[in-house]
This record gives sequence, C-alpha cells and structure tokens, in this order.
Amino acid sequence: MAEVWNKKGEQTSMEGLLGPPGAETVGHIRRLVGMYLEEVVKLRESDVEPEVKARFDAVYHVLNLAMILYLPQDGRGEGLLGEELLDWVNDVDPGMSQIRRTPTNYIAPDNSQGNEIMQTNQPWDHPSFWPYVARCILRGFHLPASSFMRTLTDHPHAPISKLAAILHHHLSVYPRSHQTSQFPLESQFVSAHRAWLSRLRAEVSAFLGGRAKGSWLEEKSGGGKEWRRWEDGFRVVIDLMEGKSEAVLEQAADWREAVGAWGVLVDVQLKRDDLPYVCRWLMQSQAYITVLPWPVSLQIYRSTRLCLTIPSNRICAKAISSR
Repeated sequence: MAEVWNKKGEQTSMEGLLGPPGAETVGHIRRLVGMYLEEVVKLRESDVEPEVKARFDAVYHVLNLAMILYLPQDGRGEGLLGEELLDWVNDVDPGMSQIRRTPTNYIAPDNSQGNEIMQTNQPWDHPSFWPYVARCILRGFHLPASSFMRTLTDHPHAPISKLAAILHHHLSVYPRSHQTSQFPLESQFVSAHRAWLSRLRAEVSAFLGGRAKGSWLEEKSGGGKEWRRWEDGFRVVIDLMEGKSEAVLEQAADWREAVGAWGVLVDVQLKRDDLPYVCRWLMQSQAYITVLPWPVSLQIYRSTRLCLTIPSNRICAKAISSR
C-alpha cells in the first residue's frame, strides 16, 4: 500500500489519513538523525576552512533543533520542552567554548568575565555585576548567579545584605525539570516550582514590609536616593526569578535567548504544542524579534537539502528517505 506524508506531517494512504508516525518510528528516525549529527560534530572539529566550519555549525544546530522539536525522546512529544530548548541555545552560543566570538553573536555569560568580577575586592562595584547576574539567570546558570548574590551578603548596608541573602538561597534551590531524581513525575516538578515561587514572593514581601518602589533599601535614618541604583539591579533579578515575561523580553539579547529562557523562567510547563503561540507572542511583543530568521520549518528544509550535498552524509540521506 502506497504511503505519503501530507503538509501537516500526517501519514496518509489511498484509503485516507493514517495518522502521525508511531513512537517507535519516531525513535528510529531520531537515532538515525543522532548518528548523522555525530558525524557532523566530527566535521566541525576537523581542520577545515572557517567558512566550511561555519556551514557545518549551521547544519548541526538547525538539525539538532529539528530533532528536539519533531523527534522527541519519548516518541510522542508529551514532555516538558524548556530545558531542551535552553540547552540548544547554550550550545549555539556557549560562551567561553565558542569558536567564533564576535560582538554580534557573543551573548552568553563569559567565564573569564565572571572570574574577573569575582576577583575584585568588592565584586558588586564592577560595572558588569548586575548584567552578568541577569545573563546567568536567563541562561539557566542559577548556581553562579547565586554565588554572585552571596558576595552581596557582606555588603555593609544591611538592607542590601538581607535581600541578597534571600535571593542567594532561592537561586541555589531553584527547581529544574531535568532534576528527575528529585522530581520523577512532571506534576511533582510543577508543584515544587509553584511552592518555590510562593516562598520567594513571601520572603521578598516580608523584607519590603510595605515599602514602595524607590525605597526598597532605605533604612529608618533615610538617605534612600543613593540606594535606588541598587534597587534597580535587585528588581531585574527578582523579576527574572519570578518569571515575568516583560523582564525576559527586556533582558534577553536576541530571539533565541528569549525563547530559551521562556520554558525555564516564564512557563515551566511549556510543551511543544505551546511553542508556536509563544513565538508568535514574542514576535508581536519585541522589536528585535523582527530580525528572527526564516520559519524553523523552512530552515530545516533547506538545511536538510544542504545535507544531501555533503559527501559524508549517507546517514542523513537514509534518515530522510526512510520517511
């Protein structure tokens, strides 16, 4: 019986719709694509011209994203997506291990910059202190962000040290969906995150004691104006920790970082079916999203066609022909 795939990715035959591929078929295709990606990694790491290396980088990242979105590990795509998307973003722009470092694509937290900040006598006086902490949170590096907050617990101004201690603790225990030993079930993770968020908000609220915006760090003796710059930095960190969409949009350097942070900070229950709506909302909400490349499906198509022109890609061709 002849079988084809329609534009919706559904398997059909002369008798009509057969439905999407089963979990076993998806798993088989995923293994084939994974084998091909392993070969691409070898080519990326080989001694080739920078232009060729950049080409293989693009092929790898687009196909890896395609595998994450359309060839999920469970074969059904019912799991949470946030951590996988964020891993992809960090792989595309990995900071210190990045091969090509330019002002336009270097946006991940730089380990050398972090070390430079921490080695100063008073890290909080470094001009990059607050931007670095915000970038760590966006990229899911909550433990480094927690370490930076811990330095502030030594600040001589008591309100700063107290608020920093609260944020240091909550960043260090931020629940993550990939912590499967702690949260074997998705519902356990969701409940843990909800409880964590409630505790964070309660402790921050208790610390503020009803103080209005602009006077968070004031003491009874007054003199609050000099502390407003500090309040701005704390507000960014707290807003990101609470998963406020406006904060993510404002702090994210580009569309990838916004999408990657969404499923870890804003909507921890993000599923694959939710992603088109999130992307549409992002494109309508932020100016920089207008530079977002062609739709992912077109990128995947063109990169797949590109794979067929590379001599060492018989695995990719086999994976495609198997459909």
